[in-house]
Amino acid sequence: MKIKNTDELNKILDKNIPIEQYLSDYSDSLSDSELSDILNCVLKENHLEKAQVIADSGINERYGYSIFSGKKKHPTRDILICLCIGLKANEVQTKAILHSINEAPLYSKNPRDAVILFGIKHKLSIMEIETMLYDNGFPVLYEPKSNNNM
Repeated sequence: MKIKNTDELNKILDKNIPIEQYLSDYSDSLSDSELSDILNCVLKENHLEKAQVIADSGINERYGYSIFSGKKKHPTRDILICLCIGLKANEVQTKAILHSINEAPLYSKNPRDAVILFGIKHKLSIMEIETMLYDNGFPVLYEPKSNNNM
């Protein structure tokens, strides 16, 4: 099911449907949805494979799979943004993913976030976005640790 944004959910709530049906039908879009459920929903919606998404996100493979499986429930905002880029998530999907663990959405008035949003809107790769961040003096999203402990 497609992840709904707040405006879409509000319009649905305007309709006279039972709240139980709403909670059931739109659970993927609600903030108490598990991060792993939302990631897997976007994965399916975008017709992608986990292995490719994790590779395209630039994060550690084992760490990526632990997020998708739900073992790692609260990765950092930057790690989630990397996954969103690997998922080729649009702005609505990215916002829902960040919201699922109570992280701030990307904000176009924040210069670093603006660079990331530009990359998402223009479907740039993680390397292209990381390069733009670095070239503009902003912290990159992900720097692999020298060991595999995360």
